[in-house]
Amino acid sequence: MRAVVVAKGGTSPTEQDIIDFSQDKLARYKQPRSVLFTNVLPRNATGKVPKSDLREKFDSVGVEDGQHEVGPGRGRSGRHVRAQAADGTGPR
Repeated sequence: MRAVVVAKGGTSPTEQDIIDFSQDKLARYKQPRSVLFTNVLPRNATGKVPKSDLREKFDSVGVEDGQHEVGPGRGRSGRHVRAQAADGTGPR
């Protein structure tokens, strides 16, 4: 899990500050493993931050080739996804 953070004016938290803060506030599986800082979050017409836009913009930032943020056997939504054979015909 990755956190995308916009720091308040006049503050400069570090990645470790955000991770330490989340340890007391979030369940272990929800705690970020990495933190990205940005100046502004993408918002839709109603002012919400669409997760799909965050993934589009920040998903590959800081992830080296061959590494994935999503665990094996799980799709972007986190729900279990059935494995398929290389030719797409069904389970392996």
